[in-house]
Amino acid sequence: MKLLSYQEDGQEFWGFLIHHPVFQEDWVFNPQQLVKSMKRCELPTMGRWLSRESFRQGWPADLAGFLALEEEGMADLKHLEQVLLVSLKSGSDHRVLNLSGRPLAGMKLKAPIPRPRIFFGLVQNGPSFIRNNPNRTCTNLFPQGHNRPQASVLGPDDILVLPENILSWGFNIELGVVIGKKGGISPLIGPWIMSRVLCR
Repeated sequence: MKLLSYQEDGQEFWGFLIHHPVFQEDWVFNPQQLVKSMKRCELPTMGRWLSRESFRQGWPADLAGFLALEEEGMADLKHLEQVLLVSLKSGSDHRVLNLSGRPLAGMKLKAPIPRPRIFFGLVQNGPSFIRNNPNRTCTNLFPQGHNRPQASVLGPDDILVLPENILSWGFNIELGVVIGKKGGISPLIGPWIMSRVLCR
């Protein structure tokens, strides 16, 4: 399952990504909005009222809060995703359900976890760091670790603001790792590159 954070009308939301069976493109659905839409599709006068699905009512406001639910939250979200796909494929309710989703194309994505609790980086941990500086007289046997501020977390296509009168700056591609089921505990990632989605 692919999870992501996004911005809409100045507010931050999170959701899960599916390939929409009707429109044949990737869509993002927000769980809280989706459950509300599903309730509108189920009326007491409908034949399926007695066999209607039951879903979690209080979804966390952000992705870090959802990951803190661990396996219970993930099971609830997988159930919601399965029911959504069946409903969309049947074609009967997809117009109502689409109100709780958006096409991925054109969305303003944020970093998967925009404000991680701990943001930890490693430096001087690759051979290129040594090769690119011929003046180095020694190397580290072990990488050096350091905390980075939350403000250094950027999403796709975000603007990097450099201090005035800066003489030089560097960039590199990093691998982001979320350690622990609750997420956001210790990502090892560079300040300028963030993945578009978080996969679990």
